[in-house]
Amino acid sequence: MMKGKWGQAIVASVIGLAITAGLIFYLVQYNDPEAVVVARNNSGNTLDIVKKDNNFQLIADREKAKKEKKKKEKKEYRVSKADEDMYVNVDVLKVRKGPGTSYKVVGKLVKDESIKVTGKTDNHWYRFTYQDDHAFVKGSNLSKQASEEKLNEEAGPSSPTYVKGVLIASKEHPLPKDYAPGESTEARNAFNEMAKDAEKAGYELVAFSTYRSYDYQVNLFNNYAERNGIEAANRYSAKPGESEHQTGLSFDVGEVGKEDQWFEYTDASKWMANHAHKYGFIVRYPKGKEDITGYIYEPWHLRYLGTDLAVKVKESGLTLEEYLGMK
Repeated sequence: MMKGKWGQAIVASVIGLAITAGLIFYLVQYNDPEAVVVARNNSGNTLDIVKKDNNFQLIADREKAKKEKKKKEKKEYRVSKADEDMYVNVDVLKVRKGPGTSYKVVGKLVKDESIKVTGKTDNHWYRFTYQDDHAFVKGSNLSKQASEEKLNEEAGPSSPTYVKGVLIASKEHPLPKDYAPGESTEARNAFNEMAKDAEKAGYELVAFSTYRSYDYQVNLFNNYAERNGIEAANRYSAKPGESEHQTGLSFDVGEVGKEDQWFEYTDASKWMANHAHKYGFIVRYPKGKEDITGYIYEPWHLRYLGTDLAVKVKESGLTLEEYLGMK
């Protein structure tokens, strides 16, 4: 028994043999006059056969068609010169060695990333320079202008946002591109004091990432987005302008000698969570609060608020957004 083109069972029986291009394949009789039957010839190739006016007709040799398509793609396409800036209009765009899907993938681009197009092929693939070599992307996945979201993002706010005197950097309240205070001296001194007391308790803390510029965050986020996609990356990494690290008040903290362990499960992490507020820090993105903060739990990410406010936020059990009445 075989399947018709809509998946229904059809009764079939072998009624003869046919020879096409020197290949022998079986002909079958079945009860659906419009059904397409997939059969295999004696060489193992897959054939499509259709019954029409009581005659069986060979539609295509699938393997042969695939080879012809690949061969066609692999031919040398004529490339006309071009010189224009274009933007990726899909979330992730595969970069290939040649102008066709049969060519090897050599990299990926993310939405709104710009490229300098240097050539266009007659099969609508665009050439550009990628990692010091020629590469190609599908032309339909490029636009002459970045998305509206990107354009608004690039314009950015003209000044930082303060809520009840607290500097805010978040998805809803991004910082200006030119906001560049550097690492806060006050926050660094507070961390050093905390690190000394942690050492007395048996933990050697290190701040491995503090101030990050807007431009640094551009490269960092793009790398994560290329690897995991924009939506997934934005759960654990901030887009440019939305990172607390740009304030100079946020410190990512780890334990020396425990780099191969997930910080959440170390005793140093527990000590820091219970003592950081005494030095003016809060764990900025608590567990189970992603819908409020916009980010997954990050036990290593501290935000400096000053001792008075940090203690109040800690004792409230609220996120910074909740405590300030933002959400």
